[in-house]
Amino acid sequence: MGRIREDVHIHASASETFERLEATARYAEWLPGSFRDVEGESGAHARLEGVLTLPLRSERVSLEVAEREPSRLLLFRSTDGARGAFETLSWVLTAEGAEDVHLLVEAIYTPAGGFAGWLLDLLVQRQHRRQALRDAVWRLKQLLEGAGPAAQPGDGDGSA
Repeated sequence: MGRIREDVHIHASASETFERLEATARYAEWLPGSFRDVEGESGAHARLEGVLTLPLRSERVSLEVAEREPSRLLLFRSTDGARGAFETLSWVLTAEGAEDVHLLVEAIYTPAGGFAGWLLDLLVQRQHRRQALRDAVWRLKQLLEGAGPAAQPGDGDGSA
């Protein structure tokens, strides 16, 4: 099992940030290019579907909201079990002021099977998976702070 954590400080309220995270139907606006065919459904049965493109492999993203604490936590669980890109994906918000929030994203995943899968994850894919999440939180930060979702160097392709 692999675990990746990335965090960012955002100059926006926790409620505004949480509202944007809850709007899974709008994730395509800020997820980086390493996420393809992104579709989401917001509301009571919130879900997120798509594909995470990694070197030599693409993995399905199929998540549904499992736990929700307004302005604090949004936890997604895979509908594919350990076969998808992520087993869990959690967004944890900590308000640091009226217009300041610390956002932590944590992903738990299972690398491809066998020795080759483990080695590929260790040498290449983990870094690309991490970069995809890093780019996602950066693009979300830019969007919430009013800078828009402009592409950044290494926009999910692991080059930054």
